[in-house]
Amino acid sequence: MLAGAKVDPHSAEWLEGVLCTGFEKLVMDADRLGSNQKILGQGLDVPDKALARDALDEVGPGGHFLGSGHTMRNYQNAFYEPKLSNSENVESWEEAGAEDMRLSAFKRWRVLLEQYEAATTGCRCKGSFGCICYAK
Repeated sequence: MLAGAKVDPHSAEWLEGVLCTGFEKLVMDADRLGSNQKILGQGLDVPDKALARDALDEVGPGGHFLGSGHTMRNYQNAFYEPKLSNSENVESWEEAGAEDMRLSAFKRWRVLLEQYEAATTGCRCKGSFGCICYAK
């Protein structure tokens, strides 16, 4: 990706050295790849704000950054928030039904399958590989 790749066919869905696969694995991998997309899609931001120089001065050696002004101003947009995993504490997760990532992925691919609409333009069908469609 840093070299400009737009597609990495080996980044999602592979299990057991490509001996098997599953929709859940594809959805989980795509969720994780979202963090790469966020970072690499917008580029690496390195002005003084991103380097948190003000926080370094504010906190000083041996301190923590969780309560610093810089953290409070930036924490909501600084991280990629995966859609399938849950970052709540264990008690909250258990109260909400303790749904693990596999079940979340199963539900997600079922929704994606229900919402799928086949492309009708820009398609070229050939052989047993089905149709290859290009966005216009």
